[in-house]
Amino acid sequence: MKPTSPISILRLSLLSLAVASIFSAHPAKAQTTAPADDANSDDAEVERRMLQLPPGFDIQLFASEPLLKRPVSMTFDAQGRLWVLCIPRYPQLLPGQDAIDYIAVLEDRAGKGVADASHIFVSGLRVATGMVPDDAGGAWVGEGDLLLHFKDHAGTGKADERQIVFNGFGTADTHHTLNTFSWGPDGLLYFDQGWYINSSIETPRGMRRRFGGAIW
Repeated sequence: MKPTSPISILRLSLLSLAVASIFSAHPAKAQTTAPADDANSDDAEVERRMLQLPPGFDIQLFASEPLLKRPVSMTFDAQGRLWVLCIPRYPQLLPGQDAIDYIAVLEDRAGKGVADASHIFVSGLRVATGMVPDDAGGAWVGEGDLLLHFKDHAGTGKADERQIVFNGFGTADTHHTLNTFSWGPDGLLYFDQGWYINSSIETPRGMRRRFGGAIW
């Protein structure tokens, strides 16, 4: 897999975030062949026009660069805010580079379908590849060999505590490290590791080893 492939996929969906809504009374027109210049454009509005949608659907831009850089994971919290994990340093830190990956929290306060407020929940992450907010203003994060939990005790919207919950997850391939964080209907936290990852985790219930693709 080429290191840029996740970014190419994101660019196909506006290189950022978009929200699709059904408008039954206003069917969208099918997009015809795009001009050559548009096909190579990084402009979010150009990419929006190029997307081919089923009849009855429309799509609008919610947020884009420079607010977000290389977003790889996003999810809404109970307050309707969109949490986005961005990893500008993907797929790895180079010698002399600082860790600058971050989690942004976006809000649509005016109710117009566009992010009009945002803040950084935590920054300085090192190629984190998985994230999901909890129900108390914090977030769970997969960063390399670590499962982390960040808390916001002061209620400022920014993390003020970092806890290593587990370590020992494999890091053989950045493209396959911890990802796809999701809350299950049972209230448990689920996340994945990819095919090339070998993990050995010491837990309160003993060692847990998963070699290859697995769901934790």
